[in-house]
Amino acid sequence: MTSDCSGAFRAPFARAALLLFGMVLAAGAVLLQAGPLRAEEVKLRHDSRGNVVAIEDVGLTPALRLLRFAPAYGRAGDSVTLVGSGFSATPVSNQVTIGGVAATVTAAAADHLTVSVPANVVSGLVTVTVAAVTATSPQSFTALPATLAVTDIATATEVTADTPAVRVNALANRRALVAFAGQSGDLLSFQFPQLDLPELGSASYQVFSPGGNAIASGTLNGGTRSLHLPPLPASGRYALYLTSSVVLRSQLALESAALIAADGAALNSGTSFRGQSRRLRFTATAQQNLGFALSDRSTAPAGAGVLEPVFYSPDGATVLTTLSNLPQTGTYSVIVKPSSSATQSSFKAWLSNDLSAALALNQQTTAVVTRAGQAYRYTFSGALNQQLRLALQSVTTAPPNQRVAYYLYKPDGSCLEAACYATILSGNEVYTLPLFPVSGSYTLLVDINPLDDGAATFSAPFALSSDVAATLTPDGAATNAATAAPGQYIRASFSGTDGQNLRFAYTDATLSPVGAYVSSITYYRPNGAVITALTNLPETGTYTALLALSPGTTQSGFKLWLSSDSSGTLTAGTPATVAVSRPGQAARYSYAGMAGQSLRLASANTTTAAPAGQRVAITIYKPDGSCLHASCNYNANTGSGGYVDLPLLPVTGNYTFLFDINPYDNANATFSTNITLTLLNP
Repeated sequence: MTSDCSGAFRAPFARAALLLFGMVLAAGAVLLQAGPLRAEEVKLRHDSRGNVVAIEDVGLTPALRLLRFAPAYGRAGDSVTLVGSGFSATPVSNQVTIGGVAATVTAAAADHLTVSVPANVVSGLVTVTVAAVTATSPQSFTALPATLAVTDIATATEVTADTPAVRVNALANRRALVAFAGQSGDLLSFQFPQLDLPELGSASYQVFSPGGNAIASGTLNGGTRSLHLPPLPASGRYALYLTSSVVLRSQLALESAALIAADGAALNSGTSFRGQSRRLRFTATAQQNLGFALSDRSTAPAGAGVLEPVFYSPDGATVLTTLSNLPQTGTYSVIVKPSSSATQSSFKAWLSNDLSAALALNQQTTAVVTRAGQAYRYTFSGALNQQLRLALQSVTTAPPNQRVAYYLYKPDGSCLEAACYATILSGNEVYTLPLFPVSGSYTLLVDINPLDDGAATFSAPFALSSDVAATLTPDGAATNAATAAPGQYIRASFSGTDGQNLRFAYTDATLSPVGAYVSSITYYRPNGAVITALTNLPETGTYTALLALSPGTTQSGFKLWLSSDSSGTLTAGTPATVAVSRPGQAARYSYAGMAGQSLRLASANTTTAAPAGQRVAITIYKPDGSCLHASCNYNANTGSGGYVDLPLLPVTGNYTFLFDINPYDNANATFSTNITLTLLNP
């Protein structure tokens, strides 16, 4: 406490402090007691000796307070009345701000002020400053957009995120204003557990930023009772305006998007009324690969429909079809909505990083995923024009009977194939991949088929394999070749010359597991085109025989043979023994025939080896290379002989008799047969 030079004494705690000043004055020992003073300022009177002889009340100065204002909304130029205490009666002595913007005081009294809403007003708190003391309003002012007037507003409510629902009503064609606070980047949603509208009726909404800019608009109805706002562009006070052509009766709540963490525990969520949807958020970095899934899904009524997630980039507007290779770092969101017939639902949401590993070629690999929605991402180096095969085996999934999809991506991230993925449910498959267009790092993604249950977990065996190369020499020793991984084929190359006649065969085959087999043999010209046989080769160059194995074959071993056709001459009336000793070899015999000749062809003592019991086919070609007869060949069956009368020879020239294993029997067999060609009309 101090006394100024005029004798004024300031006692901030007024009457209570004066009780401490009971004293006996020198002139008559009078005891001074403080009376019922309410003053914040008093004066002490002194005698000539400096003794206090009296205490005077100089009047009450009320504290500065801003209790309320009305209306709670408006636009530039509107008048707002502030009610409180401690205001200055001089308008210019009161400094007022609305949303941080200075407002003009047009009328003033100690307990109320009238101010004009400034032209650049934003929504926010109201403050009054008098003599360096500031008072702040307990509620916020909402700046109306230029298209609305105070008279357009029927009711005004202020809500806080993640608190219980409040009732919001409005007259027909009048707007209900709902003010709320938000921070820059917030993901907020309005939920309407009650929205009383006529059948097929709707309510319109608009949402404005603190500066009065529209950030969202649309309609609500019985099937859409959730309003998911875009990421808030700035921190401040926002406003939702609701209107309907009929009386609007509703309950609404403002909620923050639930945060789900990658590789964390599943997030339990759901909906409690028809037309509701839920928004979840998660943070991610550019190029991150994530998987999202919903498990333990249930709806009421049962079977009401699937829960469909829709993903949004950090801008809140761009819809993403996948969470692979995310475009930027930021906060992403997913909206989960049941079908329109669902009255409630529940689910567990999972967010997982893709598992990853380097993939070794020609090796059995099993992708195991134990989190719902997770995928496995394998990387490997591929070379320009490389040929690989993807061997798939039976998968197991939970729930059962789902399919696993295999996606293969080029180094630039695009799909290697138009269909983008191969899929398998059960059994074994081998897919021949296109030739790689460039060298670089390729990616194989293993995931649940997009048309099946995305929440399934799985174990999926597969192998990415390259063909085993072998080199053959016509009429040389057998070449050993073996595969050691599922999906491997044997690619045998050899040099051939124009017009050459060759045969390819294999022996000593060992394949695993039991029941595995050679599924096909395909021949390729030097230019890569397929040819049906190695007879009369069309050009000189390097040819290829591709030995394909049955799906599910895990390993194999062979001896490979390449043989030129053996040759000889047939003479009418002279028996000949035609035999080959190399697996798969054929015998090509010539006969000089005359036009009009009639011949009988007889075979006897036909035998085959490795294996036995095969048939030998005899094909006869005219000098021009076409078949002599319609069926083109005869069979020399093993065991007892037989004969056939040939058609009359049409021309004079060199005819060819080709002896080979029947194409429907085992082409790897060797054979021997006795042939007699008899001239019937010499």
